[in-house]
Amino acid sequence: MEKFYTWETLMERHTTDPLSILVIDDDPFTQELTKAMLKKAPNTQLFQAFNAQEGLDTMLTHSIDLLLLDFYMPHINGREFLKILRRHETLAETPVVLITTDRITREEVQQLGVKSCIHKPFDFQNFVQQVLENVQVSD
Repeated sequence: MEKFYTWETLMERHTTDPLSILVIDDDPFTQELTKAMLKKAPNTQLFQAFNAQEGLDTMLTHSIDLLLLDFYMPHINGREFLKILRRHETLAETPVVLITTDRITREEVQQLGVKSCIHKPFDFQNFVQQVLENVQVSD
């Protein structure tokens, strides 16, 4: 039987400190969609960045529990951002979920050092599942 994921699971896991989620994506529509989906999540704090530099600045000034990262962005793409992230001592272990329009294989995702990938357009159930599974990995 397929497991049904809900935000209540998140509330059970994070009852004291808010879960900090950063979305780095240059697409305003994707930013609004993730914001709407995360709005229903209890005890979460959402940060948004529209490019890699804004994202890095946010990560250096806030403790981020989960990063949702667009794979294709101008200037510094997701692959390059991951290289920068992994070289940084305090940020290297941040769990990352890739967001992409391409069909990336599980092997490619693992080679990038991330646990999972959400394909655009994404649905609410898959989105919740990926967030919850990656929060569990980070605990």
